[in-house]
Amino acid sequence: MKVKTTPEAHHIIILLLALPLTLFFTISCNKDKTSPAQKEKDTAADQEYLKNAGAEWDSLFNSGNVTSLAALYAENVISMPFNAPTIYGRQVLQADFENFLTNNTAEHKTDIDEILIGEDWAIERAHYLLTYTSKTSGNVTIETGRHVVCRKKIDGRWQIAWEIWNTDKPPQQ
Repeated sequence: MKVKTTPEAHHIIILLLALPLTLFFTISCNKDKTSPAQKEKDTAADQEYLKNAGAEWDSLFNSGNVTSLAALYAENVISMPFNAPTIYGRQVLQADFENFLTNNTAEHKTDIDEILIGEDWAIERAHYLLTYTSKTSGNVTIETGRHVVCRKKIDGRWQIAWEIWNTDKPPQQ
């Protein structure tokens, strides 16, 4: 049996078949409903945070708040300290901070030289001054150096994805 359709019915069938495809493209193309004003506000907030991120790190390190300090890092962070093996993961890095601050009193100061910002990443180039005193020997060490930190925006939060640093010269004791 052959069914005959009218031109009007034919157009309705085509529209019904095209509707899901049209909806898919409309949703895909309009995924980000953020207004230009809101994007500008978000960008300004990101820039302000990133400008002060080094000071936040210093404050948490200097206060010995290792849990909050480690929370600044991505779960799968890669940390590349000088003269030491690479550290993989937030938990291992937190244990490294705990070990250092258990054995030393320390003060760290970061001075940011440059920040490069992408949509969901930022790279900070800075120099630092670290002064620490061994709790067992009392020896004071003054270390100056440079670091490069890559932050990624993960679930709306800027987190350190990887970092590397080196000293300007061997530590003075």
